[in-house]
Amino acid sequence: MLGRALTDVTAATIEAALSAVVGFRAAGGSADPCAALSDPLPTRLAVVAMGRFGGGELGYGSDADVMFVHEPRAGADEHEATALAFELANELRRQLQAPATDPPLVIDADLRPEGRQGPLVRSLASYAEYYKRWSRSGSRRPCCGRGRSPARWAWASGSSS
Repeated sequence: MLGRALTDVTAATIEAALSAVVGFRAAGGSADPCAALSDPLPTRLAVVAMGRFGGGELGYGSDADVMFVHEPRAGADEHEATALAFELANELRRQLQAPATDPPLVIDADLRPEGRQGPLVRSLASYAEYYKRWSRSGSRRPCCGRGRSPARWAWASGSSS
């Protein structure tokens, strides 16, 4: 029960931070929420909870094991979309680990395919191909992100949850 509650708090924290990072970028770097660009960003980014985080079993000292997945919008340049997703993921990690009155939330992306050697962010299509070839089932579930879709992630990862 405590693990589930800590997992929910962590997911809410990551979701709020992701929303802020994406909103700031969409507003062209302006802190004014009314300054959002009329054109949407070229990709949507989601955070996939892995390990104990994905299994709802976080403890007080746990970091958040995640994977970052993005889906380029129709007509968007794939390289531009991937570069933006990488930028957003790094900014999210930086914001959550920055010195503050609250302890840092460590975002650990080392459980991603190929670990530290693999790309920090992959497209949904790239994950689908990876899981088709290499995956065994494990603890992974969509955590947060605009346009997140558990059904689309289940299809891409081959999981049923």
